[in-house]
Amino acid sequence: MPTMNGTANVHSTRMEELEARLRSASAEMATLQHELSRAAIEAASEPERLDELKALEKLGTLEEIKSATDQMRQFLWFYRRAINPEVITASSRRSGRSTRLAALLDLPSLFEDDDDEPDFLDRVTNAAEDALKHYWTGSKVQKPN
Repeated sequence: MPTMNGTANVHSTRMEELEARLRSASAEMATLQHELSRAAIEAASEPERLDELKALEKLGTLEEIKSATDQMRQFLWFYRRAINPEVITASSRRSGRSTRLAALLDLPSLFEDDDDEPDFLDRVTNAAEDALKHYWTGSKVQKPN
């Protein structure tokens, strides 16, 4: 019969293994994204590469990974809220996307009502203008993955 300490060690080991698998899956997905991106860029200049990419689509491989990714995204959304109910707030119920958009635009919040702050449309317009200026100047920013 396992002791309390033995059970804790087993759970700790399982969690470490799970964490390692999650990190490995994340790294693999980033690698796949990078390789698919490179293949698509190459296909733009090499028509035979485009045929290879179309073969993946015909086999259903891309649809399979898209489906698995969508299912995992939905599950993780549920899982994060199940293990941490405090995550569910009024603003996150309104839209998790608005929070991500605010982070992308480097805005404090889309729902703050502060008269000193420009309104949402002004902030989005300014962010779009900044992005276009950045693009026109030829600056290249690498994505984190």
